[in-house]
This record gives sequence, C-alpha cells and structure tokens, in this order.
Amino acid sequence: MKGLIEQQLAAALEVLQANGTVPADIRPAISVSRTRDSSHGDFASNLAMMLAKPAGRAPRDIAHALIDALPGADAIREVVIAGPGFINFFQVDEAQNAVVATVLSQADAFGRSQTGAGKRVQVEFVSANPTGPLHVGHGRGAALGATIANLMEAVGFDVQREYYVNDAGRQMDILNSILDDIKQDLGEFGVHYDRWFSERSLTDDVTRVVDKLEASGHLYEKDGVRWFRSTDFGDDKDRAVVRANGQSTYFASDIAYIDNKLERGFDQVLYVFGADHHGYTARMVAACQALGHSREKLEFLLIQFAILFRSGERVQMSTRSGSFVTIRELRDEVGKDAARFFYVMRKYSQHLDFDLDLAKSQSNDNPVYYVQYAYARICSVMRQLDQRQLVFDQAAGLAAIGRLSETSETELMTLLATYPDLIARAALAHEPHQLTGYLRDLANGLHSYYNAHKVLVEDDELRNARLCLLLAVQQVLGNGLTLIGVSTPEVM
Repeated sequence: MKGLIEQQLAAALEVLQANGTVPADIRPAISVSRTRDSSHGDFASNLAMMLAKPAGRAPRDIAHALIDALPGADAIREVVIAGPGFINFFQVDEAQNAVVATVLSQADAFGRSQTGAGKRVQVEFVSANPTGPLHVGHGRGAALGATIANLMEAVGFDVQREYYVNDAGRQMDILNSILDDIKQDLGEFGVHYDRWFSERSLTDDVTRVVDKLEASGHLYEKDGVRWFRSTDFGDDKDRAVVRANGQSTYFASDIAYIDNKLERGFDQVLYVFGADHHGYTARMVAACQALGHSREKLEFLLIQFAILFRSGERVQMSTRSGSFVTIRELRDEVGKDAARFFYVMRKYSQHLDFDLDLAKSQSNDNPVYYVQYAYARICSVMRQLDQRQLVFDQAAGLAAIGRLSETSETELMTLLATYPDLIARAALAHEPHQLTGYLRDLANGLHSYYNAHKVLVEDDELRNARLCLLLAVQQVLGNGLTLIGVSTPEVM
C-alpha cells in the first residue's frame, strides 16, 4: 500500500510539472508513512509542503492540485488534506485485511526486502583483546552487533560479520586457549562470525600503508618517531605510527586494517565499539581519508555501558580488580533469550540498567517472557483446536477475513502491516530497540485481544478467520524474535 501511494503521488507530480504548476526540474523524495492516529487516515505524505516553496504557492493549494491529479486506485477509498498541507490516505477495509494473507503466504520472508541489495557491508563487533573471558559489557556489544547484522541482512545488504583478533606480539599458546573460550562463549550466546581476522596477518599491510602515507606527505619524523598528521583531518593531535626502535604502533595496525577492509570492496564498514572508544573515532576517520577513502564509508556505533542490578542493588564490577561478571555467568543466571532481548531493548547510545531479577521472572513485567508467551499462547490455541477435534481451514478463514471488524482485530492487522517498514527503519538506523518495542506492542495487542474475545467459536467462518489472524501474529512474532536471536517456545 505504501508503494502504491508513492506511485500515485509520483504520477500526480508528473501532471503538475507538465501543466506548469510545479517546476519541471525538481525531483523531491516522495515520502509516505503510517499515521499515528487512524482517525487521520492510514498513510500520510508531506509532498505538498515540500513542493510549496519551489512552486511559490501555499502547501494546501499544492495538496488540492495533487489530489485532483491522482490517478485513483481501488484500494484507496478517501484522500483528504490535513493541517498545513499533509495528504492523508484512507485504504479500503479489504486492503487492510489483505495483510493476513500476505503474512501467511510469505511466512519467514515477511518483512524482508531488497532495500540494501547490491551493497556490501562489514560489521565488526566485540573484538575484545584475548586476555581473559568476555564480560557483560562485551555481551551488549555482541547482542547489538549480531542483531544489527541480522537486520541489515534482512533488508538485502550483503553482510559480513568480523571479529578482529589482537594477536600481534603476544604469546600464541596462551592466546589460542583464551580465544577458544571466547569463541565458545559467543557461540553459546548465539553470536557467530563469518571471519576471525588476525592482526598478525597485517604485517605486510602495515609496511605498505606507512609507505603510502609517507609518499602522500601525511607523515613526518620527530625524535626518531614517525608521526601521522591526523590533525590535518580534524583529530586533536598527531599520532605515532613507527616508534624510534623501528617497531610499528598499534595504531599503524589499525590504519592497515581500515585499508584492508575497504580494499576488500565493502561499501560500508560499521564499527560497533564500546563508549570508551569515543576518542578513537577521529583518528580512524583521519586515517581513512589520508588513505584516499571516503569518510562516509566508516560508521561508528558507540555503545553505552550495561549496569547490572540484583535485588535492587547495583552489582559492582571492575575489570581492573577482576571482579566482573562474565557473559557465561550472565547466560547461566538469566538464560540466552533474556540476555539477548534485554541487551537490545535500549538504544545503543543509552545506558542500560539490566535488572537480573526481572529478566528471570515469569511475569508480564518481563518483556521477553511477555513476547514469548504471546507466541506460545497461539500454539496453545492450535493444540486446543486439535483437542476439540476441530479442523482449521485457512482458505475459508482468509475468504471470511472481512468479518474481523472488532477494534482489537483491526489494530492487530494494522500492526502486522507496519512490520516491513519497521524492519527497514531499524536496519537503516542500526536501532534494534525499534524491533523489541514493536514486538512488545504486538504481544500486548495479542494478549488484549485473546483476553477479550473467544477465538474457538462455534461459527466456522469466524473461527477460521480469527485463527488466520492469530497465526499471522505468531509468524511475525517469530520473525522478529529470530532476528534478535531469541527462541520461540511453543509451551511456557
């Protein structure tokens, strides 16, 4: 429906440009979004307000002209002007009901798109120094990085997940043992990588990029040390790349790694770093530009800290004193599902207060339990159907879907219809919390509906229609939970 309305507006714009109402040389980005209040319509566009200034006319006048030029579509029953010039679209009920059939037919593919098709993206996350076990801070980076990668893959990006192993100059026998533990911890946390990249493999690349920077005039020597002029690119100070003893610095390896990534042909390189790396991004960007790459190819997500609470008291953690909570301990205490869900519930730039007691509770206050219970509840309905020796007829249910006229039913269908746009927004903004918020809303809609209305009614048509709706809700809940890395239990 969103695509249909965008096509309708594009056709109307062509008419206005042809008759001189709007300048022919402008190419506005036509935006259509869901309305927050269904009384204002199902979809809205601000196109008229975008065209008003170049056309030299009032937005509402342009809105009237656009509406008059719309070619019309059977799925749209009414178009009105609201406020300063928004164009609001009301869809026919049949169009709204059609989402149930769409979900059931597309199944696991519902919500996926080709928005990012043709673009290669690398996501680097965790990349902790292999000096000890991963702690809960790494856990948030792991959950966010993995979910962001899943979301981007869902909308068509070619995604590579990479872990950078800081193994240069370390005792390899000790390192291999710790690295195996890290791989095991991440694997049991549901986090998997396409590549484990060794810093040791960059030896030749380091020499090459240092020579490249030297040749391009971006290095100078002082007191026997070779310095990179990173201040030329906005950094607060220049950075050493080769020490007086001839050994390259860690930053020189980082420069080589940037070059290595971009030479592999990635259109975007996404770094999922802890907030303590905030001073590190400027030198990374400087190196990228000095090597001749576009600064826009690098993007940094700086993740704020996760703070654990137990019985209302903050759990004291300090990596310096060694009294930190590991990912393994957290997973053992609250389970993988709760940890993965809780970690991505807040925007990455916000601190996360992780309530251990809440995460373990089997109550509606526990968001992951609440969402998983909605999924399991629908499984329970289907078991009850079998126990009563009733048969589900999907074709009959879809044919009778128009009978679903209760407010709670239409609200559920509206939520289902917003899922694909939600996935696209969350993926492009790198914000998994949008998905967890949506799943909580969908679960709430399901629970409210189930508590207020009987599903297994005597009326065969209505029962089948309601079961179609529930199965569509279950499908979307499952699709969303899978992207977060959370399981879909059938019994709770």
